[in-house]
Amino acid sequence: MYSRRRIPELEQAVTAAKGPAARAWALIALATNLARTGEAERALVLGEEARVLAASLADRRNRRNLIALGVA
Repeated sequence: MYSRRRIPELEQAVTAAKGPAARAWALIALATNLARTGEAERALVLGEEARVLAASLADRRNRRNLIALGVA
């Protein structure tokens, strides 16, 4: 399932991702593959980027919900 041969394909998915949510998912897939194939340092960097993207998406979604409720 995890293979160094998949890394270029996953890197391309990150590059081609449309929007921050798709990029976060692609980064997670790439980081997981890298971690499982011995590239932990690079995986941590990409995982952190995915975490930041996911947090920003959650913040925006929560803000929209608060606005809809008339709280923000």
